[in-house]
Amino acid sequence: MTNWAYFGDSVGVDMCIPTQVDAAKISDMLCSFLNRNPTLKDVPAEEVMSTFAGLNFPCDPK
Repeated sequence: MTNWAYFGDSVGVDMCIPTQVDAAKISDMLCSFLNRNPTLKDVPAEEVMSTFAGLNFPCDPK
């Protein structure tokens, strides 16, 4: 049974999101991340999401 999803090949960022983490949880986490890092609000969304995903959903070393 799979308990995470790897997106590195499709989006270019190594991130493994656990299957129990839904879109609402990611949205809440992203809002908290932006509140803790207000200087990122002027950064392009692609860069913010890459940083956010890499920090919050790293893959186990292979």
